[in-house]
This record gives sequence, structure tokens and C-alpha cells, in this order.
Amino acid sequence: MPIAIAGGHDRTVKRVRRTIEETGYFMVLGDGLKPGAAARMVMQGEALIGIELPTPDDSDADAQVQEPKVIVDATDPSAVRPALAALESGYWQRVAELYAIGPVPSVDVEWLYNPAGRTAWTIVPGLAGVVVMISMLMLGALTLVREIKAPATSNFCRPSKNTFTIGAQRLHLAAACSTGGSSKTDFNRGRA
Repeated sequence: MPIAIAGGHDRTVKRVRRTIEETGYFMVLGDGLKPGAAARMVMQGEALIGIELPTPDDSDADAQVQEPKVIVDATDPSAVRPALAALESGYWQRVAELYAIGPVPSVDVEWLYNPAGRTAWTIVPGLAGVVVMISMLMLGALTLVREIKAPATSNFCRPSKNTFTIGAQRLHLAAACSTGGSSKTDFNRGRA
């Protein structure tokens, strides 16, 4: 799964890359990119996951430490969610090794598609197609039944009873020909 890493300093980027490679899910497209580049790659569809590491600011010692940000394109949730879970597991293992006591840095995850993880977003389009297909079948069946029970006034649209009888005879004839004439259909009387 394609992933991009942007921002941070060299030591942090190497640690993050090592954690990513240990999961076995990802192919790193780029690391050490300029801040914002990983998010752009995800939005352009080049990567499915982008990691934006905070850029160190050595000039201000009192500055608040920023949290890393993960940008996820979840248009294919069955592929992205397990990979992200493996990445989170690797992250928390690394945090347990480095921060046994003290403040633990958290990660902000931003989902670009379906951020709430609602399954209706993936089920409804498929169900809409099924409902339309079944509706068309039912309308076609009702139209055929209406024409047989109460024919329309125009002769152009009305099927005759002979049409259905001839169609049935053709079906029996085709069955007889395909089985080598072993069909016991009496075509003169229309009975088997």
C-alpha cells in the first residue's frame, strides 16, 4: 500500500520508516518530503496514507510540540483499515519502548472519505441498483399479465393467443431437436 512521509527531522523520519517497514503492508513512496507534501499526495491519489510529522522549531524553546498527523484516503476501506491498524499497532509498540513513563504523543488521524466509518456509504449505492433492477422486472411482469388478462384496445400492442401457442411449440421443437428426437411431445394436440 503506498504511503508518504513528510516533515520531521532525519532521526524521526528513519524511526517512522522502520516502523512502517516492519508492518509489511506499505511501500514508501517518499520520506523526508517538505511539510504538506504527504497530504497533497493522498489528495491527488498517489498515496493512500500520508504521514505529516511535526517540523522541529529550534528557535523557540517554549513552543508547544505539535502532534504527528496521518491523512488516510479510505475509498477502499477493506484495504486501508487493516493496514492502518497494523501501523497503529507498530506505533504503540514503539511508544511503549520509548515512553515508558511520561507524556505520550498522540496521533491525529484525518479520514478523507467517510470519516465516521458509516457502512451506509458503501451499501446504499449497491442497494439502489438492486431495487431499480427488481422494480423493472416487476413492472415488466405486471405489464405482461395485464396484456394477457385485459388486452389493450390497439391491435398493435395486443399479443394473440396463437403467438404464445406458436412460441411454446417452437420451444418443444427445439427441445426435441437438441435431444435427438427423443421428446414425446405431440405437436398436433399440444400435449406431452
